[in-house]
Amino acid sequence: MYYGYSPKLPLTTTITHYDLINDFRENVKQNFKNLVLTHPGERIMIPEFGVGLKKYLFEHDIDSVFQEASLRIREQTATYMPGVIILDIVKADSMNNVDLQEKVGIIIFYLIDGLGINDQLQILL
Repeated sequence: MYYGYSPKLPLTTTITHYDLINDFRENVKQNFKNLVLTHPGERIMIPEFGVGLKKYLFEHDIDSVFQEASLRIREQTATYMPGVIILDIVKADSMNNVDLQEKVGIIIFYLIDGLGINDQLQILL
């Protein structure tokens, strides 16, 4: 028998089973990434689920779009992942990191409530 929290995405398989996530931190990060990237209406039976971050990609007013996307992320997280506390959301190009200077995307710093695990989710488009 193979045990894990959930299948690892993208789905990969060996001869006998799918690869599974055995680490709680990675499981939360995968679920959080799915929440942020899922477009509203895309999930069956839960049409309100998802931020749809990619729809903000080609908008013109960067600051107002970033604020709208940040608010949407916070609302969706509070609704569908209440055990995750968002500490900060920043633009990837605002970080003092040479690898991120010319990237379009966001970094979400969060805490897994009850476990005291801090982590970050980078969504680079």
